[in-house]
Amino acid sequence: MLEKIIKRTVIKSTTLFFVLFIILPNLKTRAQCVPGSLSRECINSINKGFIYLKSYSIDGLDNSKEKIEYTAVMSKDTQYAFKICTSLEGADGIVLTIYDSNRNVIITNREETVIDPELNYMCTSTGIYYIRFTFSESKNRCGGCILSFKKSQD
Repeated sequence: MLEKIIKRTVIKSTTLFFVLFIILPNLKTRAQCVPGSLSRECINSINKGFIYLKSYSIDGLDNSKEKIEYTAVMSKDTQYAFKICTSLEGADGIVLTIYDSNRNVIITNREETVIDPELNYMCTSTGIYYIRFTFSESKNRCGGCILSFKKSQD
């Protein structure tokens, strides 16, 4: 009887050791994406003379999303500034593309191999625009983007 109890205790202890020290440390855990806090960091660095308008959440959900899209109404003769903030340096492979209401590309923050975390756009026509975020070799697929504006001086 005592021998059975000792044997079960050894088996349970061995199993617990295996789970705690062998399996758990080797599991890949995803850092939590908190786009809201990244957007708040961006707000503190708005370009001089610009007014905060809106924030966008960018969460690629562990590579399950290839694109994230929003809409925005933009006005003619208004300068818009988009700024992407990530937990890494620069835009971390987050590509921002703006399309007009007919889905024609207007402007993007990607120029060949360079992806700029900031994008400025002088709107030439009032209307609905599509704001699309995609990923190009992004490590985290996580960020925040703020949109600010400045009315042009006539």
